[in-house]
Amino acid sequence: FYAYMLSRWYPKKELRCKEWRSSWSFHTNNYVESWHNQLKSFYLGHSRCCRVDRIVYTLVEFVEIDYRQDALQVKYGFKHMYLSAHEKQRKKKRIKSSSMLLIV
Repeated sequence: FYAYMLSRWYPKKELRCKEWRSSWSFHTNNYVESWHNQLKSFYLGHSRCCRVDRIVYTLVEFVEIDYRQDALQVKYGFKHMYLSAHEKQRKKKRIKSSSMLLIV
């Protein structure tokens, strides 16, 4: 068992452990679970049995349009984009470095 763990799982430690992926802005499990919940709640109506063609149709006809509309609203300032703490920190660093370039 130890040899299996060492050969299969130890090389992929950055994929499963938060300690080795501190530079990532989001952690996939929570993000994907939240998005999946929104998809089921708002677009699929809590239906338990969905055919693949209905899911694809919903993604193309409704979800994509809503996503693009939200992106345009953020771009033109009609809607606020919510950032995680890590993303806010990166934004502050970027603004600080760009302002330092303008001073020099």
